[in-house]
Amino acid sequence: MTQFLYFEPHAGASGDMVLAALLGSGYPLKELNKVLSSLPLEKASVSLKTVTRSGLAAFRAEVEVRAHSSHRGFSQIQEMLESSSLAPRVMEKSVRVFRRLAQVEAEVHGIGLDEVHFHEVGADDAIIDIVGSVAGMEYLGAESVYCGAFPVGEGVVHCEHGALPNPAPATLKLLQGWPLRSVDCKKELITPTGAALLTTLARPGRPEGEFLIRQTALGAGKRDLPFPNVLRCSFGETSDGSVWERLVVLECHLDDCSGELLGYTMERLYEAGALEVSYSPVTMKKSRPGHVLFCLCRDATSRTLSRIILQETTTLGVRRSEVERKALERSMVTVETEFGELQVKTARDPFGRTRVSPEFEQARALAAASKVSLQEVYQAARRAFQDDA
Repeated sequence: MTQFLYFEPHAGASGDMVLAALLGSGYPLKELNKVLSSLPLEKASVSLKTVTRSGLAAFRAEVEVRAHSSHRGFSQIQEMLESSSLAPRVMEKSVRVFRRLAQVEAEVHGIGLDEVHFHEVGADDAIIDIVGSVAGMEYLGAESVYCGAFPVGEGVVHCEHGALPNPAPATLKLLQGWPLRSVDCKKELITPTGAALLTTLARPGRPEGEFLIRQTALGAGKRDLPFPNVLRCSFGETSDGSVWERLVVLECHLDDCSGELLGYTMERLYEAGALEVSYSPVTMKKSRPGHVLFCLCRDATSRTLSRIILQETTTLGVRRSEVERKALERSMVTVETEFGELQVKTARDPFGRTRVSPEFEQARALAAASKVSLQEVYQAARRAFQDDA
């Protein structure tokens, strides 16, 4: 079975709503505050209480900090996180969320990445929301994170830049390519922090096939709305892989696309949720050498990925077909090697044999830090897994 988290933003999402939903789903408050103690934030802590929103009981995360520092730049936040004692995966994913926020802010305001200075998002409580939420997902062991359609309101929102269209420009940039639904509400339903967390770490849609829900919780927003101001989070397990998973293949032929464009397109497709991307050399009409682009994805992301292909390559059309895939049961475990702690992916084949694959980025970092070959780190990880088995 594969563990997953499924967020349903019925009334939108903010950083503290995501954090509260995770705390209600089994992430211990004690563990969260232990994570926060590793950050250079003065007297930072979180408390959890139960509130009601339109008659529904929900969890509310109250973030407490002594000073609300603001106007931090992305590089300052990145340095803060990288110099902390956060677990490597928590640090890396938190930096990824902030980097995406910075890229969007830079695009919206027409400035360089180094010139971006966060306002509300750079404050201590927003940093706690992001790091705490990432740590919660890691603690729960979610191998997949899903998110439903986001509600989009109307009117204006007020921030440091004044009155802006609702959703705010940066928020709407973050939501590009995601399923949205119109809501008759003139309040800000989705904050940049909430949008960045869910669109960076989750994939659109819900778990496919058969699954079990083990725990569910509602994270409450601050305000009362005409509808329940809650974000629902479900923690569960998918089937054991005995059923076929329905997926989508996107393909096109390319005979006039440079290597730089091909590489960049592959990066964008993976960032947007592609499962597999590859290029195969072919001979096309008039004996021209070219490539076939192959992209395997889920139906929920196929429209976004096809747009990326049409935008970033020279093709004039994309073919779409449905396929079925049967995947082995997989899980992530942490092992302790002589070079440091490392995560490995395990899979059990139909004959009951276990395959072990060390996590590449962590293995590369350990190899560089210990000045040994990557193969040595891989071998140490496999030995450690066998010793623990």
